[in-house]
Amino acid sequence: MIRSKAVIRGRTGISVFMFMIITATLFAPSNHAAEKDVFVYALPFGFEEFNLFTFKSYATTQWMNAIFASTYDYLETPNNAGNTKYQPVLAEELPSVKELSDDSNTSMIVTFKLKKGLKFSNGDSLTAEDVAFSIEYQATLGPRKQGSSKDVWGEMLVPFNVKARAVDSLTVELYFKQKTAYYMELLLLPIFPQSVYLPAIDSGRLDFESEPFKYLIGAGPFKLKKIDAPASITLEKNEYWSRTELAYLEIDELVFKKV
Repeated sequence: MIRSKAVIRGRTGISVFMFMIITATLFAPSNHAAEKDVFVYALPFGFEEFNLFTFKSYATTQWMNAIFASTYDYLETPNNAGNTKYQPVLAEELPSVKELSDDSNTSMIVTFKLKKGLKFSNGDSLTAEDVAFSIEYQATLGPRKQGSSKDVWGEMLVPFNVKARAVDSLTVELYFKQKTAYYMELLLLPIFPQSVYLPAIDSGRLDFESEPFKYLIGAGPFKLKKIDAPASITLEKNEYWSRTELAYLEIDELVFKKV
């Protein structure tokens, strides 16, 4: 049996999407055996293409932002409910920061420790190598080289000439050429699986449109299940998601649908 939890009609992209998730968390009915909990998010327009790096229109931007927020996770995230501004997500704790005054190439080092046992939605381990690759790729405008026209993740990092290095499987160091008090905001970036993305990038074959199931791999709460272009995208629960304390894990499927 399929039980639909709610239908939310959206117009404003990611902020509305986050409201949808909060609503599902607060008002989700109790889970029953043999029932599938489906949450439907209604949009007044369809999407023109399925590409997380190319936003050719307002409609595509709204769809892809919502998909991104559902399928990828971050080192840390803003925490509006607590006493601290940020809380760790993939990271074990908030990063340590070391400022340097005698190095012309590096003025500050930000170090993250990852949680143990993290996995992407395909079951592969998420390590510091993936984090270092993802941040450096975005900080050097890699997505734009793949065809993105605007709103490139990591674009604000460019002036700081950020380099990343995996110290070990759970530790990543980020080297900033210029100091900034806003490094947490700048590092709100999705983490990609290096083993999947790097060969495709090197060969120029990173193509979400023709192989969406191959490349839409993240560490967020959902993973791709079905695409019915241009009117519907269905995501299903990511069984490897690490944040088991959150109530909206009760949602089995998340459907974005043109109405």
